[in-house]
Amino acid sequence: MTENNNLDYVLKEIYKITSKLDQSDIFNEEDDIKFRRLKIELDIILLKYGISYYSYLCKNLSEYIESFPLTKQSASPDSLWRTSVWPVHNGISNIASLIKNKSSYWFWDCVDLGIQNNIKKLFQNDHYHEVIKNLGSFVENQIKIIYHSKTGKEDTGITLIGKSFSFDVEKNGDVIRRPIIALNLLKTVSDRDEQTGYLNLFLGFISAIRNVYTHTQNMNISREAAIEKILFVNMLIQKLNSRIQ
Repeated sequence: MTENNNLDYVLKEIYKITSKLDQSDIFNEEDDIKFRRLKIELDIILLKYGISYYSYLCKNLSEYIESFPLTKQSASPDSLWRTSVWPVHNGISNIASLIKNKSSYWFWDCVDLGIQNNIKKLFQNDHYHEVIKNLGSFVENQIKIIYHSKTGKEDTGITLIGKSFSFDVEKNGDVIRRPIIALNLLKTVSDRDEQTGYLNLFLGFISAIRNVYTHTQNMNISREAAIEKILFVNMLIQKLNSRIQ
């Protein structure tokens, strides 16, 4: 059973119990045990997703299950039901539909719009190989544009990366050849380490991801693996966008 389907099951079972409670004042021990077990399952699913947005949506539901009494003991049961049970009823279908809808994945909020424009529809349609292939082209093209604007020249692949980000320093630390794409001022050892580190990250991305997914057809890629690479590329692009102009 997939996590999405398992979530649907948990939410439906919770809905069944709350619906049953709407017809009866008795919340028996068996229901109480099942209700709390379902809460644990819900918490585990949310933990697997690691998505605070979903956790927020489920907050009232989770707290309601945690604090629910063994019987409907309240000075105003109708008030309790209006404030607790019906929000659960109404929220369940919304939560399930959001988690089913791939366009609602939490990470899009922090992904560069240029990346989104290139791959979001592919991701929503489960074309994960094409997602990663397009990521490779997107990163290389962004660097090509900057490189050409500064040099008037063109290049590709790891040669392009090397020429764009590499630099030379003397033994005393003085920079004698600045990079075409400088990610910082290169004044300190940490600055130069960062520049070198991102040079290697971009080289690694081109070799291990861009080249592999461009030259290999129909690789079996999971959604989770695609998300990892999207976020990795997002980190590279964010750093590229913050370069020294």
